[in-house]
Amino acid sequence: MIRLGKLATRLALGLGLLVTIVHTLELLDPRTSPEDRQEAIPNLIGVGVPLTGLGGWQLWRERRRAEQQAQDCLRATFFQILQSTQGQITPLQFAMATGLDGKTAKAYLDARACEFDAQYHVTPEGTVSYYFELALEAAPCPPAEPTVDSP
Repeated sequence: MIRLGKLATRLALGLGLLVTIVHTLELLDPRTSPEDRQEAIPNLIGVGVPLTGLGGWQLWRERRRAEQQAQDCLRATFFQILQSTQGQITPLQFAMATGLDGKTAKAYLDARACEFDAQYHVTPEGTVSYYFELALEAAPCPPAEPTVDSP
């Protein structure tokens, strides 16, 4: 089903671009008769532009969905490592688990360290270890205020 959607997206974009290019060139060609120009305008506006727009929009949505899935996967891997190491992680561990290069893994961990107020330690050799405090018990939620329904 996903492959069919991707095929439809590329088909719409390809056909839309083809129709748009052909009719734009037809409109720009000085040898084109006035009747052909009159036929090219509705085809360009009614077929080429909408198909190109639809295909481009779908392609953009696919790309956003893939980026979101990649971010979700990184986040899940990050939390799994933290749970298995009692909150300690190094860029090398994260890079090995995710397939990221070292600089990208370190940048990701730096961002999470800022987000979660992590501590870090740099060894004399230059190795960085991040320490995230894991909450063992969930904090109790404050009681909800009662609401009164008005008649």
